[in-house]
Formats: sequence, structure tokens, C-alpha cells
Amino acid sequence: MTWVVPLSRHYHSLYFKSVAQLLALYDQKHDYEAMYEVAHRAVGIDRLEETPHQYILISLMGQGCQQQALAHYNYISELFYREMGVGLSDNLRKLYQQISRTVQTGCTDLDVLREQMKEDPAEITGAFYCEYEVFKSLYRIEARAASRKGASIYLGLLGVANIKRQCDLPKDLLERAMETLHRCITCSLRRGDVFSRCSASQYVLMLSPITYEDGQKVLLRIERNFKKMYHSRKVELINNLQPLLPVSDW
Repeated sequence: MTWVVPLSRHYHSLYFKSVAQLLALYDQKHDYEAMYEVAHRAVGIDRLEETPHQYILISLMGQGCQQQALAHYNYISELFYREMGVGLSDNLRKLYQQISRTVQTGCTDLDVLREQMKEDPAEITGAFYCEYEVFKSLYRIEARAASRKGASIYLGLLGVANIKRQCDLPKDLLERAMETLHRCITCSLRRGDVFSRCSASQYVLMLSPITYEDGQKVLLRIERNFKKMYHSRKVELINNLQPLLPVSDW
């Protein structure tokens, strides 16, 4: 019954337009509990609509639940990459920056801060994975310090593609390949190396300190491990390695 499709789209659009108006009203009144309930219900209807997620973050921030807001941001970041192959909008990234600035609000004791930032040694199993916004900040720190340190830092890019080297794999195949690649990167890099998912089909790595030759060996080691763990002939890895550019070269 093809006639149902346009009607369904119409009422879907109408519903989420009404939800957005209601959520904006709750925002004006600072009624964060009601905002959360409406936004959470809307996400249950369509979890790929961005506006309800935006108001979930606002409501959690308004209720002082910054850690939950960070967790939800990380969840939707992975969700949008996995389901649609896209990153989040500028509005959501700006919210992430606000959350990050306020997550430690009220902590004035350095011992408390140090304890909060410390990792559990039992959970350190390989390279450090972070959300892409965090990775960009780490990259900028390294770029500022690169000329002073004199150490060689390289960026690696690893992606999955079909046998024609085109990044248009079916969604289920893409996700299985990316999950396997995530595990391979984690166990193949050192604990001080950092990586992040930068697109639906790619991870970016920061390797330091390292030479170009050793960086190539690292990428080859990851590729060998990937082939051992993932046996589909429909998928192959694409890689690239470039030096980090110090701020002075920008």
C-alpha cells in the first residue's frame, strides 16, 4: 500500500514539528523535567531525529546531570555514524563543548580532581579511544607543542571499503567491519596512542613519538590483525600516514 508512505511521512513531520515547538516552550520556562519526558518519548518514536536529542542534552544539563549528558552525547555520536554515516550538527557539538566546560564545576580540591581523572589500571588494555571532538583538541595540543618537543608525531587514517576501494558497504557489513577494526586498533597500538572514529567508515590515529617507517609498520600490523579476525572477501582496508603539522606550519 504505497499510498500510506506519504501520509506516514506527513504525520511524522507534523509530530516532530509539534514536539520541537513544545520543547522550545519548556526551554523558555526552564522546565527541564517535562522537557526530558517529552524528548525521551520522541526519541522512542524515531531515535534518528536530532532535535529531541538536543533537548535531552539541554534538560540533563539543566538538572545538573553533566555526566549523563556526556554519556548521551557519546551514544548519539556513535548512533548517527552507525545508522546514517554522518556526524552530529554544529548545534550538538556546541552543546558538547558547554557540557565539557561545566562537568567539573564545583570541584576545587586538586586531590579530588586527580582522583576523578585517574583511570582504573585494570581497564587500560590498549590505545586510548575518544570521541572525535576530544581527538581534535588533543591534536591541537600536540600541534602547538610539536616544534618545541622535536618529536615526530604522525596521523594515520584507517578505513574499510569494498573490493573496488569504494566506501559504500552495506550498513550491517560496515558496522561489523568497523567493530573488528576498533578491536584491532586497540590491541595493536601502545597505551599512549590515541584514536577516534572520524567518519562512518574511518578511524584516525595519532602516533607519537614515531618515525614514518615505524608508522607504516604499525598500520601493516593492524591490517594483518584485521585479516586474521575478519575473513570477508568483500571488505578491505585503506590506510594513509601523514606527519602532524606544527602550528608554525599552518
